[in-house]
Amino acid sequence: MERAMGKAERLLQIEALLLDYPDGLSQAEIARRLGVNRSTVYRYLPDLTASFAVYETDDGKLAIDRDHYLTNVRLTLHESMALHLAARLMATRTDKQNPHAAAALRKLGLALEKLAPRVAEHLKMSAEVMEDQAQRHDPVYLNVL
Repeated sequence: MERAMGKAERLLQIEALLLDYPDGLSQAEIARRLGVNRSTVYRYLPDLTASFAVYETDDGKLAIDRDHYLTNVRLTLHESMALHLAARLMATRTDKQNPHAAAALRKLGLALEKLAPRVAEHLKMSAEVMEDQAQRHDPVYLNVL
C-alpha cells in the first residue's frame, strides 16, 4: 500500500476488511493487510468506533457489530419503487408482523420525500400495514426470515 494514503481511505479499508471477516481481525492482522504499523491501527481505534459499529471481541479482535452497522445505499427512483413493490408483495402475502421490513420502508420513504413525495407516502403506508397490530407477532418467523 502507498504510504501517502490518507487516513480516511485507510479507515474505509479497515471497514471493508472487517466486513469481510465477521469473526473479526486482530490489530496486527489489520496492520499487516494494510501495510502499516500496528500502532497506526491503534491510533485509528477512536475514529473507527466513532465512525462504524466496531467493538473488541473477547479474544481481542476488532469486529463490526452487524446489528448496528448502517450502510449507505444509493438507489434510483425506479430501484426504490422495485424495493417498495417487493416489500408490498411480502406484506400482502403474510399475516405476520415484520418490523424490520417496516423500518426499511420508513427509511426509504424518508429518503424519497423530496424526490418523490407520493412514492414516499406509499412507502410509509406500506410500513404501517407491516406493523399493524392486527397482524400476528411471530418471533420464530422473524428469526427464520
